[in-house]
Amino acid sequence: GVNVSMQAGDELVINTTKGHKSARKNDVNIMDKIKPGSTWFQLETGENIFNISEDGGNANMYFTFSYKQKYV
Repeated sequence: GVNVSMQAGDELVINTTKGHKSARKNDVNIMDKIKPGSTWFQLETGENIFNISEDGGNANMYFTFSYKQKYV
């Protein structure tokens, strides 16, 4: 979890690559905003299911997950 407020047009990028983990909002480092006890997710081979939620009850959210194959 990341404890940040988001506005329309904001971009939150979370990189889960081992050795290159980062969290950035609008290209600003927000690693200090990661909620205690959070874990980094990793995509598994095949289908992956994620639950996306936010604390304010706003359902007007859009998410994109990108995957790059490490070895070709």
